[in-house]
Amino acid sequence: MTRGQQYACEVSSCLENARYLYKRLEEIGYKPFLNDFSTTVVFDKPSIKICQKWQLATEGSLAHIVVMQHLSQMKIDLFIDDLLA
Repeated sequence: MTRGQQYACEVSSCLENARYLYKRLEEIGYKPFLNDFSTTVVFDKPSIKICQKWQLATEGSLAHIVVMQHLSQMKIDLFIDDLLA
């Protein structure tokens, strides 16, 4: 696999995981926002405890996560579990 092909796979995975995060947040009522071809998911700001634990970037009543290669669907599920706890 060439570096270009590897990069394309990484981008595809990040976009897929961003859509997954968006879907999971929507399911639990966090009103997410995601532009097409973006890996940044914006949503309602959770508690300070959650923001600190997950080191979320926040501004006013919003938080966001930039989905990168290290963020798996398993880790997204752990984050959602914390939001529901």
